[in-house]
Amino acid sequence: MIPSLVFAFIAVISIAAAIAVYLDASKQERCALGLWPIWWAAATLVTNLVGVAVYWAIHHSTLKPKSGETPVS
Repeated sequence: MIPSLVFAFIAVISIAAAIAVYLDASKQERCALGLWPIWWAAATLVTNLVGVAVYWAIHHSTLKPKSGETPVS
């Protein structure tokens, strides 16, 4: 009984995270790596919170170049 509750909890968290990433990615002018929002959501659904962390690091952290700045290659 307990393992199925844990699985259900993780599934709900994963789905909620994927929806949140999809909605946020839909608001972005241009998503990193040229990925459409649905691909970011799918990656988040598969990788769970790791996907959320990667999405945040690319789109909302100080790693993201400011508008008008060219990224360092």
